Amino acid sequence: MSIFCFGKKLLSFKRKKNNNKKKNQILKDARFFLYFCFLISYLGYLMLYNYIILVKMERWPSIQEWTVIAYILTLGTEKVRQVKISVWLEDYWNITDLVAICTFLLGLMLRLQNEPYLGYGRVIYCIDIIFWYIRVLDIFGVNKYLGPYVMMIGKMVGLVEFIMLVVLMSFGVARQAILHPDEEPTWRLARNIFYMPYWMIYGEVFADSIDRKTRIHNFLNEKTLSPCGEHLYDEDGKKLPPCIPGAWLTPAIMACYLLVANILLVNLLIAVFNNTFFEVKSISNQVWKFQRYQLIMTFHDRPILPPPLIIFSHLYILFTRLFRRCVKKKQEGELDEKDRGLSQGESDSGKTKARKTEEETREENQH
Repeated sequence: MSIFCFGKKLLSFKRKKNNNKKKNQILKDARFFLYFCFLISYLGYLMLYNYIILVKMERWPSIQEWTVIAYILTLGTEKVRQVKISVWLEDYWNITDLVAICTFLLGLMLRLQNEPYLGYGRVIYCIDIIFWYIRVLDIFGVNKYLGPYVMMIGKMVGLVEFIMLVVLMSFGVARQAILHPDEEPTWRLARNIFYMPYWMIYGEVFADSIDRKTRIHNFLNEKTLSPCGEHLYDEDGKKLPPCIPGAWLTPAIMACYLLVANILLVNLLIAVFNNTFFEVKSISNQVWKFQRYQLIMTFHDRPILPPPLIIFSHLYILFTRLFRRCVKKKQEGELDEKDRGLSQGESDSGKTKARKTEEETREENQH
């Protein structure tokens, strides 16, 4: 008898386990269906965005542009609904979305103005689409083979940005300060610090501007003249500017910079990339499973409809919450009334009891 009961319990346990597996599988399939709906919606949005920035922009937004605006605004409301600052900002893609949405809204405000602000808004639109294309990389996280590579790219980009920034600034600031001692404080200074040093990494050394004291040839007089110097004039009789103190240092600094940047730094980055690749490759299956889990949890609480139709889901959520709050307040009010009635009844009964006791004491005193 005991064996029969044990077997019965075992069968019921297996059935429950199978039912739980089926439920979990259904939930996973539902979340992946939501994901593909969002994916199709996102790709359609990107196509419309490409269209509005590649064709001539009219004074007022077209239907395609209004669709893009609606998509971004509804996506923004969904991001606001999801926000839990301590957790939300830990995700790189949420930060990317935040920057992309804010940039687009800035461009939209300028785009709705007259010229020249309309042109500025269009330029911001063009820059903003870069963030939305970067966002496509998140789609690859679902794929078992491409997902780990996205993680590799993220690790490598962070390392490259840090090392390149240090090396570029060390040479760029020194070069700019030596060759241009009389610069006025403008935002163009930041551009000049990075412009030439950055392109030098790819082989463009700007040979004609390496040494400011390089002598130039005058074909008419067959003489060589210095482009700078005290009390010197060019072939047109114009006085040459004085030579910059320390200008001879820039070729020496540039030689050291090119040695570090083009030879040591590039090879170091290749070695680091190779190491990162093999590290992630060895745990690619775990990385993919983790990314898949993140995807499932991301779409766990998301509404059914994708942007821009997600606004209907938001309205439904808002109305249901308001309705529940009203019902809750009504129930609390009814409970308060009941409590008041009970307390009033208790006070009345207490008063009657007190009167009875007083009457009894009086009768006893009379006797």
